Amino acid sequence: MALSVYPGWETQLFVPCEQRAVLERASLLITHLGHGFHPDDRLAQVIDAGLSGLRSGTDLLPESERQMMLYGKFDNPMLGLIGAHLMLLESAPDWALLDHVVQNLEHLLPGAADVHALRLATALRRGEAPVGTPVTAPPMLRRGLDAVLEASTILPEIVPEGGIIERLAPYVLAGRIFDTPSKS
Repeated sequence: MALSVYPGWETQLFVPCEQRAVLERASLLITHLGHGFHPDDRLAQVIDAGLSGLRSGTDLLPESERQMMLYGKFDNPMLGLIGAHLMLLESAPDWALLDHVVQNLEHLLPGAADVHALRLATALRRGEAPVGTPVTAPPMLRRGLDAVLEASTILPEIVPEGGIIERLAPYVLAGRIFDTPSKS
């Protein structure tokens, strides 16, 4: 699991444990530096619901929570990242809104692999050729990593040779990232 940190922001990772760490159900927050975690914060619950939707490939969020995700990105960019990926699941995304969200995320998290991956995912979903610079670090969101790998089939230089994403690709494509038994 990739974890990114950004100047001026706190990246918070919460991993449930059930006899072992359950990374596939991990939750990520990106909040303003010094803001900390507030377990009663409605945004954290919306992020969890959005991540669940991304994992299942189905956006089940009510419209009010979807709007909360897209407009709450200024306080927690993870909301915008998840919300934009959920928009890409729609049969007819609002492209103008999606472009606006991605542009804001680029401003909030300059150079972020997740934002670059979102740009690639948007181009692919539109049926456009992907463009951009190489992605040297894996995105935190699996859908972003999938978009980078898919874009690299069209534009191979997106994934640098010998880089971490190229090394992860066989595991991702096999559907079993780091799911090997540990040696004692």
